Amino acid sequence: MLDVPWCGGACGKVVGGNLSLWEHYGGLVAGMLDFAEVFQVPMVGSDICGFGGNMTEMLCANQEFYHWPTTTAAAKNGLDMCYRLLDYIYMAFDKSHTDGSTSMSMYLPKHTFYNFKILKEVRGKEASMRLYNISFSEIPVFVRGGVVLSLWVEVGLTKKEVRRRDFEVLVAPGSDGRASGSLNVDDRESIEVSASTVVEFNFLKGGKLDVVEGVVGTLV
Repeated sequence: MLDVPWCGGACGKVVGGNLSLWEHYGGLVAGMLDFAEVFQVPMVGSDICGFGGNMTEMLCANQEFYHWPTTTAAAKNGLDMCYRLLDYIYMAFDKSHTDGSTSMSMYLPKHTFYNFKILKEVRGKEASMRLYNISFSEIPVFVRGGVVLSLWVEVGLTKKEVRRRDFEVLVAPGSDGRASGSLNVDDRESIEVSASTVVEFNFLKGGKLDVVEGVVGTLV
């Protein structure tokens, strides 16, 4: 629950009270997503590595950036994916806000997936997938086949710096050889957006990528 239920986008929230325990860490992830997406709180944080108990390097690798070499490697890997996927995440949250759509879980149905880092194809088997030999500096991310993602080529220290870079398009064909996706580009600053550029991608079986660009709203 929010301390001040009506604050919405006008406040921040600390999801505190967590000890240095894995079960508390799992609750933090769900809590931060709730406050950021469901309650629309723009700044959400937690007690790094917990405020009580015995913290460990492995636990902090998921939260703290610089204290150990492992935590530094984990931060670099996570921030790299986060910034490269920045506009896809923005679009996903925008869709959720406007039409109530949700994102997928790690449960893998019978479908084609691709490892985000190495683009290796993975076949879902309608079951949770168990991964082995995953280091604490890695974050397993899978792209579902049938989508076209727009990614930033390089990351930067800030979002403003990242958005000076170029885009690249990742095509992840589904089992039918097709894929589609979209990109919504606005000023990324305005609360009420007057206009945005929308790009639709459609990858056809056989290797042809159709790109259609349009403007939504009125350019000022």
